[in-house]
Amino acid sequence: RCNAHSSLLQCFHRLVELRESGQIMVETSTHSRGRTLPDLKNLLSAWRHRLPNDFDSITAWEDIFLWRSHMFSAISTNFSWSEPATLATLHDRPWTAIRMAQTARKQGL
Repeated sequence: RCNAHSSLLQCFHRLVELRESGQIMVETSTHSRGRTLPDLKNLLSAWRHRLPNDFDSITAWEDIFLWRSHMFSAISTNFSWSEPATLATLHDRPWTAIRMAQTARKQGL
């Protein structure tokens, strides 16, 4: 692995996350006003499949997962009126925390 390529890929990863976060915020805003629930399954699935590499520093993992946590908080805030079980389908916070903990253990942290 090349460090120059790693940093470029990490920057690109952040840009993709920002673009998708914009989509999530548009969906969230539109549906929240109408008190309907958006279908975020495809975006959340993409986030599950697009992770930093296991060998990337825990800082790179933390950057991505903190951003996702911020997004999950925004979703939860906008749909606080919905049932807790339904709200849980609109974000992936527990899985995200577990995945980061697994990586930290693999890295001996």
